[in-house]
Amino acid sequence: MNLIYVALIFASLFLIFWVQRTQMATRPIRWGVSLLALGAAGFLASQFVAAQPTSQRVNLEQFATANTSRIKVTQSQLGDLWPLLATEAEVECVQPGMALILHTPDGKSYALNGMARERGLPTMETVTARDRHIPAARMNLQPLMDIGFRLCK
Repeated sequence: MNLIYVALIFASLFLIFWVQRTQMATRPIRWGVSLLALGAAGFLASQFVAAQPTSQRVNLEQFATANTSRIKVTQSQLGDLWPLLATEAEVECVQPGMALILHTPDGKSYALNGMARERGLPTMETVTARDRHIPAARMNLQPLMDIGFRLCK
């Protein structure tokens, strides 16, 4: 279904381009058809977004922190939002600068954000799982970052 929405959006945008480039209609008609096609493209784009998986948000209440800067997070806690190859990891916030560091069970540490990368830690590419919907992409690390920023408060 999502592919249909994308195809229709591109068709609407092509219609705008074609109508504006041709001399088949008067200027008011060309603009009217273009605005109609643009509205259709916007509507279809909103339907495409609405068809995506709901709530890419994590219930952060389960990660309530009692003055700690490091917390263990598991795949069972995040469910489908779990972005790592390992089934558990620890997220740490290092002050100053809110550097977010991920510690894997094998004892290695990785940078979750730019502040941690500035400290010389490796990026997350080797430990991040592939996205199930877009195989060429990696899973979104934002749920782990949200947990990390909560630790920084």
